[in-house]
Amino acid sequence: MCVEVTNRTGFSWKGDGFTTLLKRHSAAAPTARIATFTNAIDFQIANMAFDANGIISYGGIAFYGTKRALVTHNRFFDSNKQPLTKADRYSFVFGSGHHEDIWISDNIIEDLQLEVDAAQRAHIVRNQVSRPTRTAAIGAFSLVNGGFAEDYEIAYNQITDAQVSAGAITVDLDPPQTSNYRYSRMTIARNEIRFNTVAGRGMLLGTPNHSSATSGNVFEDFIVNRNTIIYAPSLSYAGEGIFTNTSLTANFDFVRLKMLGNTITGSGVAKGTGIDLRRMRDGLVQDNTAVLWNRSISVQSIKGTVMQNNKEQ
Repeated sequence: MCVEVTNRTGFSWKGDGFTTLLKRHSAAAPTARIATFTNAIDFQIANMAFDANGIISYGGIAFYGTKRALVTHNRFFDSNKQPLTKADRYSFVFGSGHHEDIWISDNIIEDLQLEVDAAQRAHIVRNQVSRPTRTAAIGAFSLVNGGFAEDYEIAYNQITDAQVSAGAITVDLDPPQTSNYRYSRMTIARNEIRFNTVAGRGMLLGTPNHSSATSGNVFEDFIVNRNTIIYAPSLSYAGEGIFTNTSLTANFDFVRLKMLGNTITGSGVAKGTGIDLRRMRDGLVQDNTAVLWNRSISVQSIKGTVMQNNKEQ
């Protein structure tokens, strides 16, 4: 019952707005995709609505090996939301295979997550993601050894009440044993992340498990600029607002990471660390503000990292 599109060039799905609805069939398996696109080039999905309709894991619209894709002004929701499990639940997922020139903009996503892996030149901008579940609201994951992702822009997105195990925005090694993977030139800027009814990590870069041994991984030239992470006063949280996670065992450094002008506001009973940066080399930590955290800004510098004009309130 899944729509399958393979080896197509130059096509589009265009609707008349959210009244143009594609819904997962109620008789389909509770993990079934709505559609899959494999080796698709020069396509767009615009001005439509998609209903996951009772998905319990995975699902959504999946892309494998795509080039020059535009996904814009869509709504993705679940009209029959099921109890949470440990599995991811997708809206759009760019999974295995290499992707190039991906634009995902101005979409509304409810109770589901957005994932873009292994891409060159990916732009994820101005999306609204509410109540995403499991791993990340917006995520990029390694999946396999020896791959790479570069030139990402994750900007101007609004994320609300992410019920996630990693971070509302996550760029990391998954599985954590991944080796010889390269993340380069990743810009994460001017996103607004709010935790109103649940508390979780705002951002995770690196590895979800720094006790897992790896080799040959590279995290270089990240810019994390002017993001806002806000926790409601009623919430108590013992984790991190922004966490760049690695260790001697994980065996990689963050090279030329720039952490600039971010604001992380906790609650009066916050127990965690506003910004926790591990094993930075030749980085810059400047003009960040952390409010009402047990530890505001923690930086572990290997060499050459500059810290200036950061504020703790």
